[in-house]
Amino acid sequence: MKYVYTCGVILLTIAMLLSCGRKPPTESSTDPDPVPGDINLNDVANEIADAVLLANYFVWGEAAFKKDTTQAIANSDVNRNGVPLEIADLQYLISIIVGNAVPYHRLEPREMLYHIADDGTISVGDNTGSIWLEVEGQTTPFLLAHDMNMFYDFDREVTRILITSFDQRGMSGPIVRISGKVLGVKASHITGSPTTPMPFHPVGVALYPAYPNPFKESTTITFAIAEPSDYRLVIFDVLGEPVAEYYGRAAAGTMSIKWDGGHYPPGTYFYRLEVGEWKETRKLMLLGG
Repeated sequence: MKYVYTCGVILLTIAMLLSCGRKPPTESSTDPDPVPGDINLNDVANEIADAVLLANYFVWGEAAFKKDTTQAIANSDVNRNGVPLEIADLQYLISIIVGNAVPYHRLEPREMLYHIADDGTISVGDNTGSIWLEVEGQTTPFLLAHDMNMFYDFDREVTRILITSFDQRGMSGPIVRISGKVLGVKASHITGSPTTPMPFHPVGVALYPAYPNPFKESTTITFAIAEPSDYRLVIFDVLGEPVAEYYGRAAAGTMSIKWDGGHYPPGTYFYRLEVGEWKETRKLMLLGG
């Protein structure tokens, strides 16, 4: 399995890698009584090992389960909405493990907006906790979301991609860039609520928060536009004096610009994007040292 990880949950990542290559499970002939959260069937629910096993499912399918497949599937309905094996179940299980939630009954579904740009950049709405993608053919995804984990695998027909955070960080804006046709999208709100993915097309312009911010040397500013347009990005200090300017013509979709502020005095700065009559300003904090 190929993987990319950007946060320091080393134990969980190692556990996922060690689980690769397990033999396919045997199935039970009876309908089990569910024990939500006990995915690995060791009679202890909501452990880190349960999250590992459920995450493995989204990459390798049912072959990830090493015991009774039917019971494991029944136990995967962690958010108790009556639908097992959802990406929302993984997100809610993580919430329980890190102490931000308790085992709970049914969570109400929410809508989750996402957009696929012409260049393959996939963007999501605010507070998306986890997302799963199925892409036609073989692709090597490029992770754009910061401080998130990405796992992916190609099974000779499709590439399955899981992006999540095991310390319950949320994500928004551009998260990954892929090549190939997206066949399926599943996602979860950061609370673990199931979501209904709703595709959308940018209307007008969106200016995203810079990352990192605060920062010491450089930060990246990302924006999205609905159609090819001329743009102007200006960075200025608290006195309103411009310190950097970028301009040109951008294609429809997302665009990122890196600003190197390391040779400027530390303090508060602002960045303003102008596209036609549209303008928006956001704040930057440059740290010293």
